[in-house]
Amino acid sequence: MTIRVGGEELRARTNRTGRFRARWKPDDAGRSKVKVRSAGNLVAAGSTAKAGRVTVFRSAEASWYSAASLLKLGRAEDAVEAFVLAERSSRAGGDALLEVYRGQACYAAQLLLCADRWFESAEARAGPRLAPQLRALRTAIREALRPDQIEPAVDRFLDRASALQRTRPALAFAFAEEASALAGRSPARHRQAEAMALTGRLVAPTTGDGR
Repeated sequence: MTIRVGGEELRARTNRTGRFRARWKPDDAGRSKVKVRSAGNLVAAGSTAKAGRVTVFRSAEASWYSAASLLKLGRAEDAVEAFVLAERSSRAGGDALLEVYRGQACYAAQLLLCADRWFESAEARAGPRLAPQLRALRTAIREALRPDQIEPAVDRFLDRASALQRTRPALAFAFAEEASALAGRSPARHRQAEAMALTGRLVAPTTGDGR
């Protein structure tokens, strides 16, 4: 097999089922066309198949898309955790669509204020078809945040954050941050100082260049 991708030509052999593997190291992120040609017999030699395109992400960008993939697999809490880690590695990694995915992950994990924050951010850059859907979701979130449910939610998220702070600190951070935001809406500021302190402890340490 001859594979042409990114201006390079690779060679590979097929196995008995016709499958093959090839390794290619791209020079930079972006999209490249892929073409495959077989010279194994006269019939195959006369054909050149377009295998499509390959998309190469920078490592920081890939982490954002990995988080979105976890959401699509129905793993909401894993996706929330992955988005926190992706943001810590590259704040510039997210675009409007990825912010929608992040909001959906938060919503599925019942982190409603987290979801509202990311839907609001995405709405500012969304197109005419998506923006009304995001506004409708934000309206549903506001209606779901009933005053009598705020304090029990603060307790629940603080308990989750405390239980996860050693084993999954990024996910614990998301729960603690939600508890802190909810506590700010409580008339009595229910456990707000505790939630803020835990959130502060779970924030990723800054690097030497101040990022």
